[in-house]
Amino acid sequence: LVAQASGAAIITAGEEGAKSDAAVSGEGSEETGAAQTAAVRAINLGGVRGKISVSQQGEILVNGNALGELSLVEFSDIHALKKEGDSLFINSDEKDIFKSEVKSQIHQGFVEGSNVDAILEMSNLIKANRQFESMQRALKTYDNIANRGVNDIAKF
Repeated sequence: LVAQASGAAIITAGEEGAKSDAAVSGEGSEETGAAQTAAVRAINLGGVRGKISVSQQGEILVNGNALGELSLVEFSDIHALKKEGDSLFINSDEKDIFKSEVKSQIHQGFVEGSNVDAILEMSNLIKANRQFESMQRALKTYDNIANRGVNDIAKF
């Protein structure tokens, strides 16, 4: 299973609260090998204590010593990934994975950027609300005209 290129990994040193964040940049994805994306998958380093860092190539370092490595992969066709739900994707074609010459990098300590333009979406929400209110007033006007027509016909 894979994470989007801007996904984050939570890395712990075996205790609660000792967390570092990492993000993948570029057009690639991070392969976790588990039924979770890297954004929600905690990596426990088995009680190893020290300063944890992750290099841009995915090497996990504790006090500067290599302890493990995250596998960075890219896909020739990201549209071939099947959405599983909960931000999970499945790659059904092993030939689609490229592990060599990966252009993606991991950036530790970065916060994932949103793919939503908040100002544009707020403007669209205001516009939709105004259109709804306008239609609501039009329906009230038609309802008043219909009531008036019924009442005027009843007088004749």
